[in-house]
Amino acid sequence: MATQATIGKWKVSVDVADTETPVFAEIEEVLSLSGMGASAATVEVTNFDSPELTKEFIPGLKEGASVSVECNYIHDAVVQLALHDGTAADNMPMQVTYNATDKTYSFRVAYEGWEITPSISDANKITFNFKISGDFTIT
Repeated sequence: MATQATIGKWKVSVDVADTETPVFAEIEEVLSLSGMGASAATVEVTNFDSPELTKEFIPGLKEGASVSVECNYIHDAVVQLALHDGTAADNMPMQVTYNATDKTYSFRVAYEGWEITPSISDANKITFNFKISGDFTIT
């Protein structure tokens, strides 16, 4: 049975069909979202002309973070089922929206899989794992 569980004013949506014009569907009952962001490695470029022979660096390529989306497990939830059954695209569009400011983060993710955590004394949970692929747009 579905509840009204949410993570405040945040919502996480994916286009599981990965159509040319994305059609986003909200992942049901998201409890937590981790790792949304990107980082860049640094590349050492020190040489004997470097000032005072101190190390110098330049930014390398950016890499998207790994993102985990934890939800209450609902056996008949449409989007959860598409992700759980592996019918989702391997690399799909994702949006994370903060409704308090109407700010939306859009990016593509490589779908890495899922993990169910059954419990006798707590809610059954499912976690979907993704890797951000490419750049972000923020609108």
